[in-house]
Amino acid sequence: MADQFHDSALLQFAHASGVFEWTTTPCAAPDLAGHMGWVSRKTAIFLNALVAIGLLTKDTRGQYLNTPVADECLVKSRPGYMGGVIEHQRLQWDTWTRIGDVLSTQDVLPWHQEQRLRTDAAANDAFHSAMRNLARANVPALLALPIPKGRKHVIDMAGSHGTYLAAMAHADSELTGEVWDLPGAQRLARETFDEYGCAERCAFHTKDITVPASYDGVKADLVMLNDCLHYFEPEMVSDVLALAAGVLAPGGTLLLATQLLHADGVTPAPAAGFSMHMMLNTARGGLHASPWIAQRMGDLGFSVSEWPLDPTGRYVVLLGKRNDGARAH
Repeated sequence: MADQFHDSALLQFAHASGVFEWTTTPCAAPDLAGHMGWVSRKTAIFLNALVAIGLLTKDTRGQYLNTPVADECLVKSRPGYMGGVIEHQRLQWDTWTRIGDVLSTQDVLPWHQEQRLRTDAAANDAFHSAMRNLARANVPALLALPIPKGRKHVIDMAGSHGTYLAAMAHADSELTGEVWDLPGAQRLARETFDEYGCAERCAFHTKDITVPASYDGVKADLVMLNDCLHYFEPEMVSDVLALAAGVLAPGGTLLLATQLLHADGVTPAPAAGFSMHMMLNTARGGLHASPWIAQRMGDLGFSVSEWPLDPTGRYVVLLGKRNDGARAH
């Protein structure tokens, strides 16, 4: 366990250096060293280590080539490119050396996302690109949810890149919608709307979902709260759910995507790790147990069902249907 970070460091450095762009075709260590300005002997050792962790292959002539998974996920031109996620995690190194600092204070710290994404353009781009990379894989399951097509207005609250809204609009020509988020997400959201051909029907609005005034005069048929409640403490989660429920038209739907966390706060193991990630990266963050969120939705008058959002079962959708006559509290 103590040396697992070695593999992460290899992956993240190789990606950031552009190694996998050069090894889409067979490439010898001296050739790559020449391109990069590296020492040839050391480059061969480095590439051999990438072979050992399954990211490259090496043939009998000493030439290196991407493995299928590296070629699909680590080359910018490929449809399955996950570079945003890799870069976002690379930028976590310093944060994870500061566990003691985080445990000792309630304050917003300089490396927290509340601060860093406002001032560090590269970190902001990496974050929103990472969220888009992850969302793309979930789109088929999202579109398969039992949400009737037809004329409706959708608000994707804290929707960042807008991929979920754009995919829904692309699949349903009568759907209109808007993404609410902070200014750093605007460029990527608009790019996503253009990519999906829905820029005429979808808009980005700079809004803070924790501020009640953001909701004044707003109505929607479907509200999405996807992968955002882990930024807040439980009291704020309850407040945001109530505010979101309050804008729904009669018969409206509240759709909430989250990593699955059981009531014990420990299982599944990746969820406990992600909760730690959120604690380190935000002043008030931490993943909330899915049954607890479902109960809060039930308290607001929703009948809640749970749906898988990815093949691993790591992500789920809590789909809330407003009970007849129910009102938000």
